[in-house]
Amino acid sequence: MGYDSFMSTLIAIVIFGLGFAFIAMQNTASTAFSFMGYSWAMPVYMIAFGALLVGFFLSWIFSSISTLGNWSNMHGKNNKIREGEQTVTKLQSKIRELELENAKLQGHNETSRKEVVVERPVAESKPRNFLDRFKRNPAY
Repeated sequence: MGYDSFMSTLIAIVIFGLGFAFIAMQNTASTAFSFMGYSWAMPVYMIAFGALLVGFFLSWIFSSISTLGNWSNMHGKNNKIREGEQTVTKLQSKIRELELENAKLQGHNETSRKEVVVERPVAESKPRNFLDRFKRNPAY
């Protein structure tokens, strides 16, 4: 956490505190507060502040549940990715083994018979004019 972030958080807390103090000074009248059969006489600003704290707490709980769900989802996806990478690694090593075996077998066959390799000319794939670019590659 950087200095700028700390200072902006501190400034926000001070402004919030000053606003709450102003509201508290304006709402000093007592009112009855009842909860689960119990009743208390409290100033209005304390009831408002208590409701604010309960709201913060509930939003934190819901956010934590959502974060845990996202973490679980990402953990599952990371496991699938890791399994896929292991499969790719195994397949790549199997390909190397097969290529070596193929090279060994072809080495034995080349000594017994000679193959004639005919090279075919490669067709030019470059567009000949400006409109051919759009015909062959409509993404332009």
